[in-house]
Amino acid sequence: MPGIMITVLFCLWVFIAISAHRMRGHSVQQEEGGATRGSGEALHAVAGAESFDWKHRFAMLIKVIPFILLITGILAALYTGVATPSEAAAVGALFSLVLVAALYRSVTPRNLMAVALETTRTSTMILLIVAFSAVLGQVMSFLSVPQDLAQWVAGLEMNRWLVFLAMNVMFLILGFFIPPVAIILITMPVLFPIVTQLGFDPIWFGVIMTLNMEMGLITPPVGLNLYVVQGIAPDIPVRDILVGSLPYVGVLALGIIILVFFPDLVLWLPNRTLGE
Repeated sequence: MPGIMITVLFCLWVFIAISAHRMRGHSVQQEEGGATRGSGEALHAVAGAESFDWKHRFAMLIKVIPFILLITGILAALYTGVATPSEAAAVGALFSLVLVAALYRSVTPRNLMAVALETTRTSTMILLIVAFSAVLGQVMSFLSVPQDLAQWVAGLEMNRWLVFLAMNVMFLILGFFIPPVAIILITMPVLFPIVTQLGFDPIWFGVIMTLNMEMGLITPPVGLNLYVVQGIAPDIPVRDILVGSLPYVGVLALGIIILVFFPDLVLWLPNRTLGE
């Protein structure tokens, strides 16, 4: 449900942005009524009025359908218990590579080696973070740091929503510099007891935290997803991508606010699945 909600919000923003862009381009065309044909064509392009016929749309759809089927198969394997998340991720990555190579024919030995090296670096970093987090978690658990901190926070005469706000601000700041996996592994041993002590549902809080870290993935200076987009569209400057991503940060923040006021959007499906 939260994923559907965020998708709808993104679509609404895209529709509003494109409509405003076209209206602005149309008004400029009217003001420049005496302009040459070349200028008119330029304004037409600026207004984002490029269109595609249905033949082209169906051709693009054919390339997308296999990936939708792949996602459906991975989710089915997870929910039926056929595969663990790690197994499903490995199979999904392999089939994604095969599909990209077959449909887009963009896989070459050179960029495949580059992808393998980047994957190795990322995996090594994550494994080191996991190892460090495991040691840190054991030490803090032995010293009762999370439990004592949770009791201390619960004993404060402070509205729990202020604590919730402080946590989200911290997640957002950490997301500027640290990948989501690292944030989860480093902060959760300390924060999870506080979350439960304050009466927040862990599933609901996990979804809120996920949306918050998605905001970090599209904000500088790290902004991993921004560089992914820049890699897909290398002709677009990084600065333009950064500016273009800012409205989506606001959309994700709006999604968090909606989930705060309507927690059943998160909890309805898990409760039905668990029979509660």
